[in-house]
Amino acid sequence: GGTFDGNVTMAGTLGVTGVFTGTSLDISGNIDIDGTTETDVLTINGSQLKYKTFGTSSLLFGDDSTGTIDGANYNTGVGDNVFGALTTGDHNTLTGYNSGASITSGESNTLFGSTSGDALTTGGTNTVVGSNALSTDTQGSLSTAIGYQALNAQNFSSATDSHNTAVGYQAGLAVTTGIHNTIVGSRAGDAFTDADFNTAIGANALTGDTQGS
Repeated sequence: GGTFDGNVTMAGTLGVTGVFTGTSLDISGNIDIDGTTETDVLTINGSQLKYKTFGTSSLLFGDDSTGTIDGANYNTGVGDNVFGALTTGDHNTLTGYNSGASITSGESNTLFGSTSGDALTTGGTNTVVGSNALSTDTQGSLSTAIGYQALNAQNFSSATDSHNTAVGYQAGLAVTTGIHNTIVGSRAGDAFTDADFNTAIGANALTGDTQGS
């Protein structure tokens, strides 16, 4: 084993059978590791990739600045400011800058896209794909938003089940506290606010309608 307080630069072969400890290691060739390595920062070609393991079977790539997450299990995150507030929420899968950044105890959320579901705190079982999709909801659950700004305005301030499904560019854009709406198509139902139990299918379907029927 060996311990180094400075940097180590190797152009040839380094063989270590014990423990190697150092503050920096610069390797110009390939890395072949048969055992395990532990670090929170990996530098490849001058770029840093931060990663962190936490809880049980939870992993975060892209950032190591997170909430108090040792009690959060089975989570996977990729992106900057992901899991920034996480405390006890389990089974969340988040990908994209600021995705799910406010989740504390919310569970079983699947979020993909920059700022997708970024206001969720305790809301759970939401499936979101698209930049800014479901981006203002805090506690709503059981919604599916697919498309840029889909269900962008949905905002439940309690654990009321929302059951909204919106697929398409700005589909259900203005829905706030409406429940059980099914909206499919570009800008379909884009003016719904607190509308309930509506079905809009097709581009611009029921566009401009605020509460449906």
